[in-house]
Amino acid sequence: MANIGERIKYLRKKYNFTQEQFGKLFGIAKSTVSMYEKNKSVPDDEIKKKIADYFGVSLDWLMGRTDIPDFCALQGYNKEHKIVNRDPTLQIQDFIEEISIFFASNKIAAEDKEKLFQTITELFWKYKNTKL
Repeated sequence: MANIGERIKYLRKKYNFTQEQFGKLFGIAKSTVSMYEKNKSVPDDEIKKKIADYFGVSLDWLMGRTDIPDFCALQGYNKEHKIVNRDPTLQIQDFIEEISIFFASNKIAAEDKEKLFQTITELFWKYKNTKL
């Protein structure tokens, strides 16, 4: 399983934040973010809670205790239900990455991933304006 530094880096990059921007969100210096990502330092409990709440992930996921993030993170929302990622194509890619943890190897073969992506994309556009 991933560690907290890897998870912080993953969230920062997933939502296209620089280390400086990420640090400003949580009132910490860019160098502190770098130390977290390199596992040379660990955020205190309050910073962990702020990160988890902002990105809509569980503390267990953030700290590497589970590979299953919170529902909000899978949907591209933070806990305040603000859309973090508006591009449907990126949301589909995120979804595929997240469901890959349910496969035994935690990876989907590249050709299978592409087929899955194409199928989901086709279904998305087919039903985009249909009420469920």
